[in-house]
Amino acid sequence: MTTTGIRGIRRKKSTLSEVKLVVFGAPGVGKTALTVRFLTKRYIGEYDHQSDNRYKHEALVDAEPVIFEITDVCCKASEKKSNFVPILKKKGENS
Repeated sequence: MTTTGIRGIRRKKSTLSEVKLVVFGAPGVGKTALTVRFLTKRYIGEYDHQSDNRYKHEALVDAEPVIFEITDVCCKASEKKSNFVPILKKKGENS
């Protein structure tokens, strides 16, 4: 067993699940507010909307530790992201 730096939880490294998320949408709809609320359990009204942000967060899901890697995409008013298709794939699954 190994100890990770995140909350000092002791576990086998192979049992740790990872989830990668991308949050995108129109400007000003609350993407960053939703992401920060999930990470910190509080609401903050002012954000830097000039660049993409990447966060890592560990949480318990069904009593198992899961690492979330969240990319909060900066979407400028002139950009269209309609070509994105959401895909859900468990780590280790074949396409």
